[in-house]
Amino acid sequence: MSVCILANDDPQSRAMIAGIAKDHSISAIIFEKKPKGSMLKTLKFRIRRLGYKKVIGQLLLLVYEKMFLSKRSLSAIQDSLGSFGPIPTSIPTYTVKSVNSDRTLELLELHQPQICVITGTSIIKPVVLDKCSLFLNIHCGITPAYRGVHGGFWAIKEQDFKNVGVTIHKVDQGIDTGDIVYQEEVSFAKKFETHRTLAAKQYKIGIPLMSKAIDDGLNGRLPSFRRDDLESRQWFSPTLLDYFGFRKILSEIALN
Repeated sequence: MSVCILANDDPQSRAMIAGIAKDHSISAIIFEKKPKGSMLKTLKFRIRRLGYKKVIGQLLLLVYEKMFLSKRSLSAIQDSLGSFGPIPTSIPTYTVKSVNSDRTLELLELHQPQICVITGTSIIKPVVLDKCSLFLNIHCGITPAYRGVHGGFWAIKEQDFKNVGVTIHKVDQGIDTGDIVYQEEVSFAKKFETHRTLAAKQYKIGIPLMSKAIDDGLNGRLPSFRRDDLESRQWFSPTLLDYFGFRKILSEIALN
């Protein structure tokens, strides 16, 4: 029974692959590595969508994170994900410039997966979705209220603490709009937390859920449901001011 994983090459996705490999046979790993020129294209898209002020704030957070948060964050991320271990070297592994490339289509045609797992890639286009009957995604937020990126961060920022969690869902043509398979709340630290460290904690909870979803999918018993009790909203990368607001809320919680 064939499972392919389409992934960004980051610590969370590597932990996901290693965790799944402990329970299932993986026929192929396809890493998406975007060319450097794509970053400029993404930046231009963000400016059109969000405006200069918002994008500058996002860039300032990246600089602040690198200067003041990265060392402590990396340690916390390792604490969350280190137990999953390395990816087995025996799994066929490929690198593509885009998850929607012709090369990706060729690889999916070659391996004929029953399930494709998505972790951290670009949005999957319909031509790729047509290559497998079931795509499953891990999302760092509770859908549909926190679609997009850093859903747990935004739930804390909105003081919506009961919706700090992780979702495993089917992939459709929307952005995190597919039917929910599993959801679970995720606890967070009050003294030190960032959108990166929180994502690692969400993956720690979500990896076993994904493995269970794969097992359910392969055996024809995959559950699915929708959350009509939550308003659907898409969120974007936080700015430096958003992060300071997030940190203020954590400080207030810690004092109570």
